[in-house]
Amino acid sequence: MKYNFLTSPSFFTEDFVKINFNVFKDKNILIGICGSIAAYKILDLVRMLTKEGANLKAVLTQEAKNYIPLYTLAAFTKNKVYTDFSSSLEGEIPHIDLANWADAFLIAPATANTISKIACGIADNLLTNIALVLGKGLIAPAMNTNMYLNPFFQENLKKVSKHFKIIEVQEGKLACGEEGKGKLAKLEQIYWELKSYLLPKPFENKLVLISTGPTKEYIDPIRFISNDSSGKLGYHLAHIFASLGAKVVLVSGVDFKDQIYLSNINFFYTPTTQEMFETLKKHIEKADIFISAAAVSDFKVENFSEKKIKKKKELTLKLKENIDILKTLSKNKKQNQIFVGFSLETNDILKHAQEKLMKKNLDLIIANYYKGMGKDKLYNVIFLSKDGILKEFKEISKENFA
Repeated sequence: MKYNFLTSPSFFTEDFVKINFNVFKDKNILIGICGSIAAYKILDLVRMLTKEGANLKAVLTQEAKNYIPLYTLAAFTKNKVYTDFSSSLEGEIPHIDLANWADAFLIAPATANTISKIACGIADNLLTNIALVLGKGLIAPAMNTNMYLNPFFQENLKKVSKHFKIIEVQEGKLACGEEGKGKLAKLEQIYWELKSYLLPKPFENKLVLISTGPTKEYIDPIRFISNDSSGKLGYHLAHIFASLGAKVVLVSGVDFKDQIYLSNINFFYTPTTQEMFETLKKHIEKADIFISAAAVSDFKVENFSEKKIKKKKELTLKLKENIDILKTLSKNKKQNQIFVGFSLETNDILKHAQEKLMKKNLDLIIANYYKGMGKDKLYNVIFLSKDGILKEFKEISKENFA
């Protein structure tokens, strides 16, 4: 299927419709589970995926049976659990049948032993046989930090990474009590990596720059002026574009650093308007798409106090106009760039959106009613281009909108 992205703002309303973002519905996902203490966490991942309509089957190594209850796993997947060739039904060729059944193959947690076997082409159990048949999929390692950093293992991991997507381990306190790299990736990261694996990549080799969240304007070193923006919309957009293959730069007034789940999202925390502007300015020239979803402060304090202002009965703040980031950046907009803005209004939503669209040289503006600010939903949403209204929603969640 061809996607006409980057040709007009209609890609947000027409071409996106062609992509099934409910990617897990009716997909067959085969999960391999190895003998790691982290195996118990996979039950929660199974629950996440089945909730979205995925069909799951699980293959366990012999060691994995010591860490996860088979009956519980069977109940969660609503399918037979495979542990070895003898657990197969008569007439089945399990490593071939399961490989042919799977739309996606994930090994999580993957031990050093299993990863090294795959790297060397060893197929001495059902799971490694399937890995050899498929030769692709996703692998989420989990092990002691010394094992993970061992040069022999790193060499094997590098070999495997040429054919399998490696979901990076976390750093932290391990089950053995040691600190370091080796923890199984967060389930949310595994979820997003799996989602990305199943989605098409129409934005491959494209750079999408996104601003999101509120900005702060400090009155003194402690107090500031801001707004109630949650940054959730830009955050969700970043993950969607990244899962569609784009390299994403997310510039945010909310610190999402520990909630970025795809490796092709480059995150910058910029709490003030000036910091956000400077960071966006560094990346705007190479951006194919700029989505300005941030709720930037319109005003800043004229006289910042270097010391904490003491309590008084009255305090008058003199404010002055802040830099209009989107308007400033759009002055140097290239012909092949697409700029998208948002317009949050209390009244005359369409009128104000039309004015901003022209004034800020935008390709698309998304107007919405202010009552969605800081919440999980948007209200009275209008997609507007220079050709007129493209789409409207009375009410939509920010996640579904993205």
